[in-house]
Amino acid sequence: MKAITALFLLAWLTQTGFAAPKVTFKDSYLRYFSGHDLFRLLHQKFPDADLASTQDCRSLTANNRGLVGDQNPVNGEPMYQGPSVAFAKWYVKCVMIAATSELTVSATKPHGFDSFFGKKAMGLISTTPYAAVVEKPDTITWATLSPEIQTEVVANLLHFYIGRGILENESGISKKLLVAVQDKTLSTAAALKQLILFITTQDEFLTY
Repeated sequence: MKAITALFLLAWLTQTGFAAPKVTFKDSYLRYFSGHDLFRLLHQKFPDADLASTQDCRSLTANNRGLVGDQNPVNGEPMYQGPSVAFAKWYVKCVMIAATSELTVSATKPHGFDSFFGKKAMGLISTTPYAAVVEKPDTITWATLSPEIQTEVVANLLHFYIGRGILENESGISKKLLVAVQDKTLSTAAALKQLILFITTQDEFLTY
């Protein structure tokens, strides 16, 4: 897939509220996941991803502790009050590694991509000339899928990664996601990776 530039990423994060967080790493009624919980979340949402070769994306290290809100031993306060630009760069790297690995492993399994597309989209795809996209999403562009199928895939990803009824403006977010992957040259696999990245940078994914 095409590289996501820092400028584009920051524009997206600002648009969706991530670059100007409403919550912090500090204990409160709503806060960002701690470092340990964030890694558990990534392992839960990307169960087949191989993160063993990337220590900074697998567990807390000296390089990432401050980025994920680990406490300053001097005053007991988080080193950053909320996600910083440095956090965004580190987090995007890890999500893209996890998503790429997850999709690669899925390609080796029968019906491995079913969970990405969802039952409704799968049913719609099965009646089209592009049914092969389910097994080989690298071979068919995202743009060849009908708007109805694309919308269903986005809804399925939102519900899997964030949950149903959690986003205040799910319809608006869905429209922004569809616009973000409208590049006609994107393969379906590349579009899925971008969608996953955008969804997992929502506050609703990273807070509890």
